Amino acid sequence: MRIPHATLAVALTLPIVAGTAVPALAAPADVRVRVEGVAGTLFDRVVRTDGRTLQAASDRAARRCDGTNLGANPAPGPTATAAAVDAIESLGHGFDGTWTPGFDDYFITRFGAERDGGDHWWGILVNRVFTPVGGCQFQVRGGDEVLWVNDAFSARPFLWLDGPAGANVPATVALGQPLTVTVTATRSSTESDQTSGPPYAGALVTAVDAGGQPAAGVVATAASDADGRATVTFAVPGWQRLKARAGGLAPSGRPAAIASNSVDVCVEAVPGAGCAGSPPSQQPIVPERLRPTPPAPTPPAPQPPGPPPGATPQPDATPVKSGR
Repeated sequence: MRIPHATLAVALTLPIVAGTAVPALAAPADVRVRVEGVAGTLFDRVVRTDGRTLQAASDRAARRCDGTNLGANPAPGPTATAAAVDAIESLGHGFDGTWTPGFDDYFITRFGAERDGGDHWWGILVNRVFTPVGGCQFQVRGGDEVLWVNDAFSARPFLWLDGPAGANVPATVALGQPLTVTVTATRSSTESDQTSGPPYAGALVTAVDAGGQPAAGVVATAASDADGRATVTFAVPGWQRLKARAGGLAPSGRPAAIASNSVDVCVEAVPGAGCAGSPPSQQPIVPERLRPTPPAPTPPAPQPPGPPPGATPQPDATPVKSGR
């Protein structure tokens, strides 16, 4: 949601713009979730989620968070806040927030150990656009990209990373061969729509794992040039991942830009060999409540009763013909 704390009350009363609210979905959805802290990535991969009740660490009650909040959608479905909470809970962490009854929504103050502060707050983007309503009101569908950012309203730009075929299409390159990616940037505090921006020079492109954390020994870090292009060469075959981060600091002492999305790359051991399966980051983390219930074990077949304890076995009483 594109609002600092001081303007929460005003922003949550804005009407939903036609075409913005996503139709309700009763079934769970696989959603790309990214949670960026002030200086590092907390989470960056696909999560299976649904609309449900949530309870913040400091709250005394569980709260509905299924998109029907404040009448935003007619039926329950997965939401931007529930998706992020599922992501953080998969790491063994929780969240905190202030429940505002008049707006029927949480104002998020913490994911994991990452808290907001006097000059930085959490903001929500879905498909690179700031949401016009709170995260328990905004429903998402399969394939959507949910981004929560701490310090989302400063002058720091958002970085975005594209492979040769775009951001969400895995790239392919042979081991030891160069791959060029492109870094662009958009201003966080002035643009509701973050879908496009100019090239960004000086970003550092390096490898990360399936959860968005640094992965050592996969590529040498490369800096983006004036056209936003950075070229890397992989030292390890298989499914790999790239992410762009700022190469310097803002006057506040924080990284000069908010880290980018990640791009999956199939690094072929030999040209044309491909990679097994799908990228690990795209294999959804499934909360326990959404996992299939295993079938009950089949009870053993009943056995015929045996003789009572201490009974003497009797000979077979079936008559036998003598043949005479």
